[in-house]
Amino acid sequence: MADTAFTGRQLGEAVEVLEAMARDTSCFVVMTLAGAMTVAKQGLIVCDLIDKGLVNAVVSTARSWPMAWSKPPDASITATIRG
Repeated sequence: MADTAFTGRQLGEAVEVLEAMARDTSCFVVMTLAGAMTVAKQGLIVCDLIDKGLVNAVVSTARSWPMAWSKPPDASITATIRG
């Protein structure tokens, strides 16, 4: 798909980068997202990426915490990191 035009090319390039990150065991992936992601029902996709080990840390605006998880994080925590 990376050999096609316009959005298809961008999608294909993104898939190639994601695949390379997933295969590289030393790659530490930090996912950043806006609070609107969970309002748009994308929270389960984020959870799947974390559960499958494709994302090691999440940095998010505060608005997304109450929507995606059952309780807001401690105010001193700005990112959740899985080791």
